[in-house]
Amino acid sequence: MTKAVSLKILKLHYGGDSIGNDIRLEIEVAGEKTFSSAQTIKKGSTFEYNQEVKQFKGVNGFLEVPLKFIVTEKDWLWSDVGETNGKIQIDPNVLPQTFDFQVTVQEKNRLTRSKSTAIFTLTLEAKEFNPIYPRPRPYINLSKKDYNRFDTEIAEAVGNWNDEFLNQEYPPYTPLDPSLVKAMVYAESEFGYYIRRKTARNPHPYPSYPDVMQVADPDNDAIYALQNVYNPKKHKMGTEYEIVYGKEVLFYHPEANAVTAQQSIYWGVRWLYKKAQKNVKTSAGLVREWKDWKQAVHDYNGEGDPQYVDKVYQAYEKGVGENKYPLWSVVLLFLCLVGITPFF
Repeated sequence: MTKAVSLKILKLHYGGDSIGNDIRLEIEVAGEKTFSSAQTIKKGSTFEYNQEVKQFKGVNGFLEVPLKFIVTEKDWLWSDVGETNGKIQIDPNVLPQTFDFQVTVQEKNRLTRSKSTAIFTLTLEAKEFNPIYPRPRPYINLSKKDYNRFDTEIAEAVGNWNDEFLNQEYPPYTPLDPSLVKAMVYAESEFGYYIRRKTARNPHPYPSYPDVMQVADPDNDAIYALQNVYNPKKHKMGTEYEIVYGKEVLFYHPEANAVTAQQSIYWGVRWLYKKAQKNVKTSAGLVREWKDWKQAVHDYNGEGDPQYVDKVYQAYEKGVGENKYPLWSVVLLFLCLVGITPFF
């Protein structure tokens, strides 16, 4: 029996000496650059990625995968680079599997002649995934930002929760579309790239990454309801209920978190499903009714941004982002498929 395998980069630990904080990680699989990400990481800390590097479909035996890792510390005058080559063997019968690699980067300071050495430890995971779950529409990448980096996580989260609710009594009228969730991730956090500015009234703005669906933002209701804990903004418990098979059931997921982008998307989709429901009392008893997904998207935002629904649906239905940035279109998708880079 063949399997589909997703290879992910889970985390990067920064050990050894400090050589700077502006770190770029690049990964090549079989000579093809499949992952690139730049972020600020301090010495002694671990950066959580949990992002897909490559998919392998039709795997029915040991799969040997050659890899190359390049770590760069970017400086104004000169950058320090280290790289490591290696191979992994993926056994489709023993999944998930994790693999560790080390990349050594030596700082060559031409002014002080110091040679500090940093040691970066990368952890990868090979995990089975369900290729049947529909993936969201790909976005055009006209910059160095990867707007498709969470497509697998979105597909899996939407697929799992669709399976959960479509097999219950009184299922939603239409399944949740992963492309709609992707548009929400864009509107919520620009896939984790958006940088919120500090202000006098908000000196510690809530970051856009790793909580790319902002499900654990303490200014929102979601995390208090999911964990059924006290909501300090409303001065009451976040307790909510759902109707399942005619019974009122406590909405309670104490394990909910947004420590990684994967968890943020998973619980963000669950919260969207919660906001899509209406608990209705009828002469026959309690029943669950469903709002349309556009109303659910509105309620997910909690009216925090009056333009939120429009932003989501501009991206979802028309492929238009902030400042009329083209996210997708028939023309652009065709140009990318034939290898032509459009210029604007």
